[in-house]
Amino acid sequence: MTAKFDTTSCFSEVTTFVGTEIGDPTSSLAEKPPRSAKHVATISWSWSPAHSRCSEYRIATDKKRESWHLYEISWVDSTEKFASARVASGTPYKGVERGEAARALLKLTWTAERAHWDFDPIGFEVDESGLLTTEDIDTIVLAID
Repeated sequence: MTAKFDTTSCFSEVTTFVGTEIGDPTSSLAEKPPRSAKHVATISWSWSPAHSRCSEYRIATDKKRESWHLYEISWVDSTEKFASARVASGTPYKGVERGEAARALLKLTWTAERAHWDFDPIGFEVDESGLLTTEDIDTIVLAID
């Protein structure tokens, strides 16, 4: 079964910051989510006993309410701290529901990670649901080209 949905159907413009300094949580250009950001989901993967990833995703708008922004918070082993970065943005804010924006921007982020780092989101575990459920995440993973 293949589930497809178009990330551009709800936005006139989308941007991913995967592979850039804005999207790198260890960069001085990385952005933290505002306190008003809503929890999308906390998701983990384990590829082997020594290789795993846990990412918390949050979504918020900018102060002018022109765009939606998706942030990723994760543990950085080299600094032994949590770090965050904006990983995707979509415009416009108006007329796009938060959940729809979260699904579209998460799909965009993982599609970019797949192209940039050969990341495969299959095999995830939802540690904590937020705006998105396990079923929502399943649909996103199946929709990635």
